[in-house]
Amino acid sequence: MAPQPLRRKINRILSLVAVAIFFIVFLLTGVSEYRETRAEDTAVMRARIDVARTLTRDVLFHVDAMVQKVLQSHPNNPATILSQLASSHYFELHDDSFYVLDPQGRVSLISEPYINYTGLDFSAMISTKSTPKQQVQHHYKSLLTNRSVVTLQYPLDNGYLLVVERNLANITPVLASFEDGKLFPGELFFVLSTDGRTIYHPNRSLMETRHNLGFDLKEVSRPDSSGLFSFFYKGQKYIALSERFTEPDNWTIYYCIPNKVIMEKTQDFLIIQLLSLLFFFALLFCVFRIVFNRFFSRPVNNIVEVLKHSGQGNRLTLSPDTSGGILEFETIAGAISSRDEEIFKTAERFRILLDSLDALVYVADMETYELIFVNSYGRKIYGEAVGRKCYEALQKGQDAPCEFCTNHLLVDSDGKPTKVHIWEFQNTLTGQWYQCRDQAVYWTDGRLVRMEIATDISDRKDSEDALQAEKERLSVTLRSIGDGVITTDVEGNIIFLNKVAEELSGWTSEDAKGKPSTQVFNIINEKTGQKCVSPVQRVIELGRIIGLANHTALIAKDGTIRSIADSGAPIRDRESNIIGVVLVFRDTTHEKKLEEELLKTRKLESLGVLAGGIAHDFNNILSAILGNIELAGYRIAKEDTRTASLLTDAGKATKRAAKLTEQLLTFSKGGEPVREIIELPAFIAESADFVLHGSRIVCNYNFPEDLWRVDVDSGQIGQVIQNIIINAKHAMPEGGTITISCTNIEDTAAEALLSVDKGDYVRVTIQDTGVGIPREIIDKIFDPYFTTKKEGSGLGLAICHSIINKHDGYLTVHSTIGKGTTFTLYLPAVRSRAGTNSTARKTKSTAASKAARIMIMDDEEMLRDVAASQLAFLGHEAVAVNDGIQAVNRYQELQDNGTPVDLVIMDLTIPGGMGGQEAAEKLIEIDSNVKIIVASGYSNDPVMANYRKYGFVAAIAKPFDLKQLSNTIASILD
Repeated sequence: MAPQPLRRKINRILSLVAVAIFFIVFLLTGVSEYRETRAEDTAVMRARIDVARTLTRDVLFHVDAMVQKVLQSHPNNPATILSQLASSHYFELHDDSFYVLDPQGRVSLISEPYINYTGLDFSAMISTKSTPKQQVQHHYKSLLTNRSVVTLQYPLDNGYLLVVERNLANITPVLASFEDGKLFPGELFFVLSTDGRTIYHPNRSLMETRHNLGFDLKEVSRPDSSGLFSFFYKGQKYIALSERFTEPDNWTIYYCIPNKVIMEKTQDFLIIQLLSLLFFFALLFCVFRIVFNRFFSRPVNNIVEVLKHSGQGNRLTLSPDTSGGILEFETIAGAISSRDEEIFKTAERFRILLDSLDALVYVADMETYELIFVNSYGRKIYGEAVGRKCYEALQKGQDAPCEFCTNHLLVDSDGKPTKVHIWEFQNTLTGQWYQCRDQAVYWTDGRLVRMEIATDISDRKDSEDALQAEKERLSVTLRSIGDGVITTDVEGNIIFLNKVAEELSGWTSEDAKGKPSTQVFNIINEKTGQKCVSPVQRVIELGRIIGLANHTALIAKDGTIRSIADSGAPIRDRESNIIGVVLVFRDTTHEKKLEEELLKTRKLESLGVLAGGIAHDFNNILSAILGNIELAGYRIAKEDTRTASLLTDAGKATKRAAKLTEQLLTFSKGGEPVREIIELPAFIAESADFVLHGSRIVCNYNFPEDLWRVDVDSGQIGQVIQNIIINAKHAMPEGGTITISCTNIEDTAAEALLSVDKGDYVRVTIQDTGVGIPREIIDKIFDPYFTTKKEGSGLGLAICHSIINKHDGYLTVHSTIGKGTTFTLYLPAVRSRAGTNSTARKTKSTAASKAARIMIMDDEEMLRDVAASQLAFLGHEAVAVNDGIQAVNRYQELQDNGTPVDLVIMDLTIPGGMGGQEAAEKLIEIDSNVKIIVASGYSNDPVMANYRKYGFVAAIAKPFDLKQLSNTIASILD
């Protein structure tokens, strides 16, 4: 919408306000006048009704005084009363009649000339019920006169009733007189009974027929607060007022005025009111408009005219006359003058600021290319260029808009300004390089202009050219380096990648050039997965060589993650200013894998030593517990089955605990495995089928015919295979496939994990189709007590790893989520065929055939006592000693006394004293035929595995039960 002058705008607003106020006032006065007129008409109508009721009653009861006088003179003589009323001749003049009814309602006396009606029963028409005084009955058509009458009834003595019938025609003149004095044209005056019968109406036929006029009144409304109501009669609407008579109380008088009469009266008043208000408001509007123009519009116009002529170098000048002597306008004028002064100073400061910039700033019309503003820097180079075309003043030999003009880049498709455009350009007039920042803005007059800020970057461009030449020289050198090399500029953008860096990062040097180093050299902490700080930024900040933190991994373009070792160094120019960064890095994934395997092995060895010590001590404790339980079981009464059951359960629990220590000892591997040469196919199939029996898992085997045999401890390797297959079974709860393959390793040097000096190997791979092992936990699965199963102990794979290490073998794992896991075992192999190998020994299960003297050596008194009790129970004599020195001395003493020892049972380890191995050597020196059994809680000790090598005849592992002890003793003594 186009702006409008203040005077016209205000005049229009004033006119609208005046019209609105006029209509509101007119409406309010009209409503008020209508209510007042209605109230006045109501008062007039009510007054006329009151007069009509009074006159009607006077006429109706005109004879009442005469009748009352006659009744008082002859109260008990109806005939005399009737005679005197007849002699007055009053009733004959007015067509009235009278008669006396007996208590049964029959005519007993009647006036002339109706004597023939004597004895007629009027009880159906007139009630003879006793009343204290006269009353007016409902009107009806008389049987005597055949006219509409109303009765006056006077009670007499003995139940008689005097009835006076008044002709209704007597009251007609009274009510008809109101027709002659009508106040309103078409007004209507009538009287109705409560049942709607016509008592009086200007239309006399309605009276004579006693017409029910109530049925002719249509759409009767409810009376308002003043008693007025409306109805339709013969198609015309009336406004009416009605009142009940007090006597007779069953009559209602109606005063009705045609509605159109009232509306015409109100309309006449409103026309006069409208003309008066129009004149008043027109006069008021003219006066207000003159005053408003004088004291508001004129001062505003004066200020506007002054503002129009200001600007364009003209300072704003407002004289006191401009404000028209109005204080407020004078204040406004002063404020405008102050603001104009401040704008002038701001513009001057802005001009000084632009002129002080060490850069070209100019503004050109985007349509005409005319220069509107050039700062001092530009004027020194290009002279006074304002008013000239930008392409003529700022470029050399240009007579048309430049082909590189950025105008089209600064506006959108709708011609509105967009973002800033930054570009570099070598000026054709000066030859200098500039970095230009172009932007479209709206000028003070509303036109669209291009503002450019151009900074001289010639020195930087020379440095960049020199750097580029240096980079070309360096690229040849960098390509020949065996490590990955990446160079960047000072902003961290890639300049160059050598061949190794391309292979490791997955980016070609050409594709990576210009991209941020963080995008190409994307490094993370391989432990936490969190992004590492850019080494380029760190080198630039510190200005020195830095190395990457441990556990740094590079994410290649294809997502491959490699462990790397890295260093970064600044690239400096001749003035030692940093102009870039060089990153040198290499792939350490294989090295880290070897280190992790070595660390894992050492950690398991350390934990194994600890586990072996714990198992040894624990077995000693279990020995005492199991021995005492068995002895107690033999000594209780046979009928005490409850105690026997409890002791049996305790013994079973102790043996389960002993199995746990066996696992710990296997994990610790305190000694060398008891090796034997076995055939792998049957051995593996037997172990696998035992675990998978009854499951939904299918096991496939792939064994070559020329598969070498292996030199292993069959019990331990069987445990390894079963543990791995159990884990695979748990990874496939819905069923699946396990594939076991064996391969001879012909070339040991081709396998990175194998040592060439350890001989031949057979590779065993156990592959499942289970859920796989998550990457974040795969390095922890060989840790002791690490488990993902609620019922697992966490020792299975740790024991497997320990067993394989003790066999000079290797165990690796590879897993893919959703596809499965592959365990690979490398076991020492034997190429040549060997005879049957079996280390299985059968133990005779017979008790000792004779009593013997047996020496027990143990450092713990509790174990000595238990062993002595067990031997005594078996019928032997026990000789207890607590260390090796006592054993040697006691053995010598008994032999010298002629009571030699038949058998010696010695604990292998005596803390702080001579143990079983050393004591055995001493005893053999004394008696070459000595029989010694070695006993230890560390069943995997090398002495236990090769006991005959150390002079022992048997070995028994703690804890042992009475049966094991008895069988071992019997096998030696027999």
